[in-house]
Amino acid sequence: MTEPRNWSELTKTIDESPGIAHMNRSHQRTFSINILQMNALELIQITQNVGDPDEGLHLMMQDNREAGLQTHKEVTRRVHNFVASAFTLVDHTRVFMKEHYEGTPLYDRYLAKVKETFASDPLSQFVQRLRNYMLHKGLPQSEMFLHVSQNPDDPASNTMDTGVKLPTKELLEYKEWGAHAKKFIESCGESVDIRSFPKAYTERVLQHHAWLQFELDAHHKDDLVTLAGLQQEMRAFIAERHKNAPTGIPLETHIQVEDPDVKVLENVETQSLALLAKVKKLEFAADPRPQFKSQRPVGTHITDADMLEQPLYWGPDASGERVFAFVYRGADVFGLPEDDYSEIKSITENILKLDWAAKTLSRKFVEDQTVKWLGQAYGQPVFEKLSDFIQTKAAEAVHPLVLWAPVAHFEVEAPIQFGPVEIRPISAEMLNSFEASFLEGRTQQVEEIKQFIAKQRADIQGLGAVVVKMTAVSERVTEEGAAIAKAAVGLLRYISPAATNPNLICGVSLLGSEHIPSHRYMIIGDGPFSYSEGLDNPYSPAVQLPENAYQGLKPMFDVLGSLVRPEGLSQFAFTVRSAIMIFGTGLTLNDPVDRAAYSLSAMEKLLLIHSAEPIEFNVAERMKLLLSLPGMTPDTDPAKIARDVFRIVSRRDLSPMAPHEFESAAQFSLNAYQVIHLALSNLKTFATAREFIQAIPASAANAKST
Repeated sequence: MTEPRNWSELTKTIDESPGIAHMNRSHQRTFSINILQMNALELIQITQNVGDPDEGLHLMMQDNREAGLQTHKEVTRRVHNFVASAFTLVDHTRVFMKEHYEGTPLYDRYLAKVKETFASDPLSQFVQRLRNYMLHKGLPQSEMFLHVSQNPDDPASNTMDTGVKLPTKELLEYKEWGAHAKKFIESCGESVDIRSFPKAYTERVLQHHAWLQFELDAHHKDDLVTLAGLQQEMRAFIAERHKNAPTGIPLETHIQVEDPDVKVLENVETQSLALLAKVKKLEFAADPRPQFKSQRPVGTHITDADMLEQPLYWGPDASGERVFAFVYRGADVFGLPEDDYSEIKSITENILKLDWAAKTLSRKFVEDQTVKWLGQAYGQPVFEKLSDFIQTKAAEAVHPLVLWAPVAHFEVEAPIQFGPVEIRPISAEMLNSFEASFLEGRTQQVEEIKQFIAKQRADIQGLGAVVVKMTAVSERVTEEGAAIAKAAVGLLRYISPAATNPNLICGVSLLGSEHIPSHRYMIIGDGPFSYSEGLDNPYSPAVQLPENAYQGLKPMFDVLGSLVRPEGLSQFAFTVRSAIMIFGTGLTLNDPVDRAAYSLSAMEKLLLIHSAEPIEFNVAERMKLLLSLPGMTPDTDPAKIARDVFRIVSRRDLSPMAPHEFESAAQFSLNAYQVIHLALSNLKTFATAREFIQAIPASAANAKST
């Protein structure tokens, strides 16, 4: 083969190579396999739901006749799709092998393997012949059933079984089953339980196709080796081009790279001048005031800054168009229409592309300073550039600042480092110091200051506070600091007693956003008036963290603290962070079903690779596998508990919850806690959630074998 001399020839050689052709065909085969897999999972999932005694009994009740009938139809539909897709894969694979490999030893091995695996296997023959039955004869008779097994001597051993079955008597009237399929039907007794065949058949087929792919790769070994060599040559070609490219010039375009800051500043200059040109004189109606005087109390807070600066006004002009007025020259008012004002946001986004601005300024600060610049520059022959104006104002406003965010129902004995923030106690000494500094040298407002400090003692003294240190403008500290504090509190909930005790709720929240469910009831009747108030759940203790207890929990604080800031986290760590936040929100809720709904969302976030996966099946199965690992303490059947919770959450507002359903909800939340704990312990093991999820089956298999 002639060695490629340039990029296009090398690319063409790779694209037309037998190795690429094989890889493309292998990829195309996965589409047919996926059709069977997804139909199998849908059928397995609905049979599991109907097979749950609670759900099955619910569907068979007279009041739910319509839902039960539709579910019965849905099971039949999914059986049809499953058996049809089974034969689709058979046909696609047969055609694929005949077209590409007929006459080769591989084709002969394939035919022999098919005969060995499927030709005389009763289960496989039943599934494939059931396809012929349903597509060419009709839908087989099926029945929803409820079977109760009772033992008067041991009531605890009583069982209930529900599901959908195919009576074998009617099936055997069909004459085209063949000996092997007929053998499977007869082995099932009076009926074929639909749960008995989709999983077993699908596993057998997937094992067969794994074998076939191995054989195909071996057949194309030389092609794959040649492809690997071409790809290595391509990598070397790219490296050489980079090596020989002129410094600072992009490889393909050879266009001079500009300093990104220079380009941003040029854009800001262009945008700001264009916006300044749009400022115009505004005309207002003679009396824009409302038609009647409002009875609402005036609550305007006027500061010194407000008194010294020009007033800003949003409202309709004489034509009814919404405008923003910010320049006053004598009796004339100037400003921008609302559509033009929106361009300030574009300017703001450009300013915040500058590294120093992104770290120290807030959007509000940039927008406010842009408005001030427009007001000062309008109508002036000479004026400062907007970027210079903002930089000057930023130099005056940026300072090292500290945000203290008190946390409700959370106390610490001593300062704690929690990732990039501290958690510090708000002590009496601290408030005394504030009071002394406020009163120093003052002769007026003394009483007001004392009252303010007294209120703070009542509200925040003794609480822990998330302390965020930043060098920025105050608005940025408030915006970003509050977000960081909220994230820190969300992570702290994971170590609260409520995380492992469903009877408790967690009140840990930023002060002012906490919600402890309470009630106030009045009873009025012929008897005396009655009034009561109290907590709906009295078991919501404040979290106290003594210094010695913190030392024992320090490893957990360290790993949770590493998740406070999202910057620099791997995709897997960010996913775990999100799952903990969702789970922690559920801990603040009193209703165990509401809590389970949040736990369910956390599991979907952590245990699904993408939204196209069968959600219920994969969450249930992956939780079951994870909770089977050493060191975990699962309930008897985590997968069933998960399926129960999917059902409970979906119909929680349609019917009252039974006591055992509340127990399932509580148990699911405990299971979710353990899954998150396992993910936390593997933060540095996996880079993506996909890697974590794909490692689950192998980890469970290894644990089972040992």
